[in-house]
Amino acid sequence: MKKKAQRATSNVFSMFDQKQVQEFKEAFNLMDQDRDGTVSLDDLKEVYASLGKAPKDTELKSMLEEGQGPVNFTTLLTLFGDRLNGTDEENVILNAWKNFDQEGTGQINQKSLREVLTGEGRPEDRLSDMEFSQMLEGAPLDPKGNLDYAAFTRQIKQLEFNKWEQNVVTVVGGNGEGEGLNQLNYPEGIFIDENKNIFIADYWNHRIVEWKYNANEGQIIAGGNGQGNQRDQLNCPTDVIVDQQNHSIVIADYGNRRVIHQWLNQNQQIVIENIDCSRLAMDKQGYLYVSDWEKNEVRRWKMGNNNKGIVVAGGNEKGSHLHQLNNPGFIFVDEEQSVYVSDQNNHRVMKWRKDAIAGTIVAGGNGLGINFNQLSYPQGVIVDHLRQVYVADWWNNRVMRWCEGDKEGEVVAGGNGEEYQSNRLNGPRGLSFDDEGNLYTVDCYNYRIEKFEIIL
Repeated sequence: MKKKAQRATSNVFSMFDQKQVQEFKEAFNLMDQDRDGTVSLDDLKEVYASLGKAPKDTELKSMLEEGQGPVNFTTLLTLFGDRLNGTDEENVILNAWKNFDQEGTGQINQKSLREVLTGEGRPEDRLSDMEFSQMLEGAPLDPKGNLDYAAFTRQIKQLEFNKWEQNVVTVVGGNGEGEGLNQLNYPEGIFIDENKNIFIADYWNHRIVEWKYNANEGQIIAGGNGQGNQRDQLNCPTDVIVDQQNHSIVIADYGNRRVIHQWLNQNQQIVIENIDCSRLAMDKQGYLYVSDWEKNEVRRWKMGNNNKGIVVAGGNEKGSHLHQLNNPGFIFVDEEQSVYVSDQNNHRVMKWRKDAIAGTIVAGGNGLGINFNQLSYPQGVIVDHLRQVYVADWWNNRVMRWCEGDKEGEVVAGGNGEEYQSNRLNGPRGLSFDDEGNLYTVDCYNYRIEKFEIIL
């Protein structure tokens, strides 16, 4: 589910009879003392009191927030109608859970719920065991495995509608274009480890830089010795990932057409040669994924094995059909080894399930453009555990969020011009979350990494 940008109001007056509408109008006019056509938090308290109800301030504030701005009379009717008739979004979710709680205990046994959601209904509607486990990740369960579904509903809604501060924090760079340790020059991919250290592929500086948490400058951990193909050199690196189990990094050394595995002691191994390596990803099983601009494909490789890898997306020549890609870039791999690909020149993000022969469009796919159903040369892509897809919309200078199955996305960062200001992006590239849900964006042409702090 996704919170809509605007509430539907065409049938709001059908929720009440003519007498009730008139009573609401009279109450609204009484509360609207300054006659500005809107009501405030205190106004709402008095309106509810006239109905013999005393909601909490937090509930009233939530109503005002749902109004998407000042609450006028029509919006007020809609908000009251939802709650008095029990049709607001949270009640709908709760009523769905109650179907599994015949005794009205407020709890559902996890084992019983799994049996129903993975074994009943039409095959296309059933969850896999992995999907069920992901759904309940972090859910409030008691020692007996019973789910408190009211608490879980509140948790879902909070996660589902995450928002981030728009007055952002520059955590890397921001000191102009350059090769100093406090500067970047055309940053591309990033990786954030469990300690919030940030690893950056610094493209035109031909180096990989690590910025420790809250540091004022970075340290070079690979390259940085000029453009070249020697063991201590890189040539336009485009991505870096950290293998935290093996204390090593993997680098897409794009200009040298090779993928490098490097340990913290600086020992290196070229794991893939003669490849037009665009971007990298690694799954939970330790498989390496590489997107190839030249072959318009993504391959999966077993680290340490000298093999040719397995095509997991594309590989059917350049094109715009569902089994094709056109300049694949950033990639993300989920728990089920589904591969999400920024299909750059098709202006879309594709999802290829494991062993699929074609992908599905999960964002964009409606041509180059700035509308909410379009992307413009998409770059970084990440997916949360609710299957919401976040994509750096390069030429539109924004980060979009798409819920799987929706026809359009919503802007969660940027999208307000490209001037050099703290809340504006200019050519966003790589994306990442830290373990607290803060969103990091490579602001490429501003030579910095921006942190959008989550609003809790």
